[in-house]
Amino acid sequence: MAIPEQIQLGLQAYLEAKQDLLPKRPESVTVGDLPDVNRLISELGPLPEEALLLGLAEDGLPVLLDLVDPAPGTIVVIGEGSSGKTAFLHSLARSADQFHNPGDIQFGAITPFPEEWRPLEDMPNCLGVWPDYHPTAGEFLLRLISWADALITGKQRVLLLLDGLDLMTELSAETRRDLHWLFLHGPERHIWPIVTINARRVDRLSSWADCFHTYIYGHISSEGLARSLTSDPRPDLTSLTAGAQFCLQTGEGWLQFSIQSWKGERG
Repeated sequence: MAIPEQIQLGLQAYLEAKQDLLPKRPESVTVGDLPDVNRLISELGPLPEEALLLGLAEDGLPVLLDLVDPAPGTIVVIGEGSSGKTAFLHSLARSADQFHNPGDIQFGAITPFPEEWRPLEDMPNCLGVWPDYHPTAGEFLLRLISWADALITGKQRVLLLLDGLDLMTELSAETRRDLHWLFLHGPERHIWPIVTINARRVDRLSSWADCFHTYIYGHISSEGLARSLTSDPRPDLTSLTAGAQFCLQTGEGWLQFSIQSWKGERG
């Protein structure tokens, strides 16, 4: 799927003004080489309020998601185990915290492994972390739906981070119904679902396929699997550094970018 215009290499005027300050990318990237976003913050200043930082492209330009236009829809992140899918979601949460006021962009996470999210629970913009197997996860989704009409008229935006949707096999029928509604209608109401899925379990989620509009890929070691997932005869997903690099398919090829380190945390 081609990359939507709302996910782009920054906002043009912003990039032109900040070009000389952007960090330069090395020719090859390892997890230990990831640039510290705290330095990026001090050099670039605040991002536009509608922009969520996804990462840095190979030339150092920020890859931004425009949270005003709902066209990208629900975003799905696909990669093998240990490809950095959870680290990617963590990076989005920290981006919202560091570049925006806590009341402007908030996040809530649902996951089978809530212990992996403990370091983020005390962040000012965190609404909470819920185990997928606990009834409170469904209650959180209902709360988001109840907020939807109010959010659409205001400036506040919410990231709904679903880490490991392929492992959430015990969701009730009511929770699946609410998720389906949020996947289809959330972005136009300032609720942005961002989902991670293990590449080798994508077939478990065929019933959700019509809900996902934008695909981001992490490391996938099997070229055959990568081809089947991307419908590209020569996808370059095997060379992505696990835990560090991701890519988007564009009309001109593949846009590769790296997630960042935050306060000493590595991808």
